[in-house]
Amino acid sequence: MKREEQVYKIILDIAKNDKRIRAVELNGSRSNKNAIKDNYQDFDIACHVTDLTYYKNNRKFIENFMSNFGELVIMQSSLDQSDYDINNNDEYIYMMQFEDGIRIDLSFSVIKSSINEDRESLSVILLDKDNLFDNDHISDEQDFYPKKPTNEKFHFSTNEFWWLVIYVAKGIARKEVTFTKVMFECYLRDELFKMINWYIGMTNGYKISSGKLGKNYKALLDEKTYKLYLATFCGIDFKNMTKCLFNICELYEKLSVDVANKNHLDYPLNEAKNVKQYILNMKNLGKI
Repeated sequence: MKREEQVYKIILDIAKNDKRIRAVELNGSRSNKNAIKDNYQDFDIACHVTDLTYYKNNRKFIENFMSNFGELVIMQSSLDQSDYDINNNDEYIYMMQFEDGIRIDLSFSVIKSSINEDRESLSVILLDKDNLFDNDHISDEQDFYPKKPTNEKFHFSTNEFWWLVIYVAKGIARKEVTFTKVMFECYLRDELFKMINWYIGMTNGYKISSGKLGKNYKALLDEKTYKLYLATFCGIDFKNMTKCLFNICELYEKLSVDVANKNHLDYPLNEAKNVKQYILNMKNLGKI
């Protein structure tokens, strides 16, 4: 695998010799001083250009670029994404995974007057031919800090969570593995993620990132809470699913009550009590 400095040199040499590329920006974890460094980190490279048309679906350009990094495992470009608008004339991306482990996300965007206002908080400028970027920017994670919940957003989450609990319980009762796992891991857990992130934000002044999909939970939650969080993950055994369902209810309520009390939000105490009793009755009747 090429060293980090070698990857940057190859990219910058290409950019310096291309008059259409006026600036090169590094985003993502490699621009984050708090990120744990490893060989799996992407190189998130953003090129700011005068002519986007040249780079859109340009096989010759991208093949020449890729030839510097060895064998390609797979590539995905904007045109491979179902939600990409072919008429989008603002940006285009090539995402490449190479055999030796290097992953490069190479994006191109047209230079705009709002280039500094639109700049991501995790941003290090590698090349700036025309002094487009402000020099006083400090790369940090503030774009990813959790925001203090409004009463409306808190209500939407708590109501959705307790509503989904019954869906999961019904799936267990019906012995529907796929339905139950999807409802639990995709929908119910999404509401748990929201609440944990609000809780972590609240306890840290809303000035810390919990990481992608809770990557930093172990470091940011107390040992007992993190242990309970791990106990919300289950396999396909229905008895274990039931146990995990009660665990996730316990954890969600513990955190959401604390978030509500300290942020003066309305917690649906009666709804939560009713749902917990409902699934407890199902358990006592041997349904789950």
